[in-house]
Amino acid sequence: MLSLSTLVEERRSAALLDPELPGPDFDEVKSLVGLAILAPNHKYTFPWRFHVAFGEDRKELGRLFAEEARARDWAAEGTEHREAQKLLRAPVLIFVGMVTDPINPIRRQEDLLACGAAIENLLLLFQERGYDAMWRTGRMTASQAIPAALGYEAGEETVGILYVGRRPATFSPPPRRRPPVDDVISCGLVGARS
Repeated sequence: MLSLSTLVEERRSAALLDPELPGPDFDEVKSLVGLAILAPNHKYTFPWRFHVAFGEDRKELGRLFAEEARARDWAAEGTEHREAQKLLRAPVLIFVGMVTDPINPIRRQEDLLACGAAIENLLLLFQERGYDAMWRTGRMTASQAIPAALGYEAGEETVGILYVGRRPATFSPPPRRRPPVDDVISCGLVGARS
């Protein structure tokens, strides 16, 4: 078993997955979600929701998204097929929803951070099990058609979509880009720093 520091160091977003290689089944996803939601959560609001799609469900969600993307001018006419294909890039899709108090900005921030912590836990857990994953956001998280098809609760919003599967054997991710740690850390009060 890999150490946590090794998992963190080696985990990479998998921008390219092979949709033909098997991903985790529902029981495995459920087991890992059970661990992921041990994430910190202020005031025990339990804001996260996980909606899993496999097989033909991905095709239907892709069709719905393509129609919505065209209707909302997110995609140019004639590109609907390309939009629909986006949801077929991995064998498993996990739509992460959040239920929060929309009029309480502090609660919303706390709940959003709790969802992010649960997502990172889940990404590391998939890595530990030998799967690859990519956390995506963007226009698809603003979709109204996808949440309706997945049965979201009233007021639930999508905060991320996880594409889960395995990389093709020929794919190697580009080098990781991060600033030096000295660029992002400080210690002490401004006047006391040397």
